[in-house]
Amino acid sequence: MSTAPTAVAASQTDIMRPLNASSCNKVVCVSVSGVGTYVDNEVITAATPNGKLAKYVYAQDDSDKYWEATPSGGAHSKKFNIWTSFTNNSRFCGGAAPDSTPADHSDSLCFTIHN
Repeated sequence: MSTAPTAVAASQTDIMRPLNASSCNKVVCVSVSGVGTYVDNEVITAATPNGKLAKYVYAQDDSDKYWEATPSGGAHSKKFNIWTSFTNNSRFCGGAAPDSTPADHSDSLCFTIHN
């Protein structure tokens, strides 16, 4: 008789949890990857199958005064390397925009960064 694997909860507070989150709205889908409070990258994809991204994709975290934008090239999907650690429980947002000026865009998708 075999038994199913048992899940074990970690009790150590210093374990860095994998950060993998994604969300979509009518304009874009944003996926964020990293470990703990370190964001490795985000992938921004047009929400429709044949859609193209606005001129820029961006990453924003107001808690850490972080803003970064890069040209999308009019692609359907764009991987954006972040390579930054953020404050625990900060709000990290991403999306696509017509310009590279820092702003709070209404179609941003946001995630709480925590370890």
